[in-house]
Amino acid sequence: MISCKESVRLKVLSKEILHIFDVLYSLNQEQIPNYPIDWFITSINDSKHKEDSKHYINKAVDLRSHNFDNQLNKMEFKERLTFALGKDYTVLLEDIETANEHFHIQIRKGL
Repeated sequence: MISCKESVRLKVLSKEILHIFDVLYSLNQEQIPNYPIDWFITSINDSKHKEDSKHYINKAVDLRSHNFDNQLNKMEFKERLTFALGKDYTVLLEDIETANEHFHIQIRKGL
């Protein structure tokens, strides 16, 4: 299941966001040990981001990372998600070990 923080705003369901959701759903269906049962979106096209952020053009998603047991599982998930999304996407683990830690998922720069 994919759920969103109450403040999340999805202004346009772009093909890029739809692809991200499809891949997250597929990974969820695999029921991979040590991964959360549900995915929780913390931002799409809302809140403050860098001036040139892909969030503002509906091509980026932030995903909660605090529901993983440890950093190793987070890094493994990051690699698995990067591979599953394909070469046109970037996955970053941002603000590591802070209250704002999250996965930032976006279409690769230049696309």
